[in-house]
Amino acid sequence: MNQTAHAPAAIKRGAAKRSRVGQLWLDIQKHKISFLFLAPFMILFTIFTVIPVATSFVQSFMYYNIVESPRWIGWSNYKFAVCRRRCVS
Repeated sequence: MNQTAHAPAAIKRGAAKRSRVGQLWLDIQKHKISFLFLAPFMILFTIFTVIPVATSFVQSFMYYNIVESPRWIGWSNYKFAVCRRRCVS
């Protein structure tokens, strides 16, 4: 009898732990039209802002010119920039 009284509370606690994903999914379904209006902005923002920033960050660790293929040089570009500023200034 005592276990039966606590069973719904245990189920609710278990549901609360896994309900974050479920609640997110329910919120997305509930506000579907809002997400559809945001989708073009998010797609264009990703294409024209996030991807170029990420690729330029990766390319900053490479030696690259038009004639040769990119070559990984690690932190050398940053070392050169810091040393050059200290030495010139």
